[in-house]
Amino acid sequence: MTNTAKTTISKGKITSLIALLSFTAYMPVSCSSAFANISATTLPDLKDSINGSVSIDGNKMNVDNTTYAAGTVAQFDWNSFNVGKDAEVNFGFSANSQTILNRPKFTVN
Repeated sequence: MTNTAKTTISKGKITSLIALLSFTAYMPVSCSSAFANISATTLPDLKDSINGSVSIDGNKMNVDNTTYAAGTVAQFDWNSFNVGKDAEVNFGFSANSQTILNRPKFTVN
């Protein structure tokens, strides 16, 4: 008598594996050098804002849309959006219908 194990792979598992492989194909081999120059207290660098405000207290940044009417969309254009390991960024809303659009600048070195 011979024992044979039958391996069944579902269509869902194959689809998930293909999606994972597709995603990882576009990832850089090493990200460590990209983050090497970020200090522990680095905060995002704001370029411009519409219908919103930003306040900084030490290593904490508050991005706020609470002083505007419900349904208001705040837009923030960032020169960079790096957050150090000891830094903190908080987003504030006063209503569920408020939205914040973040537009970080993308540069290739």
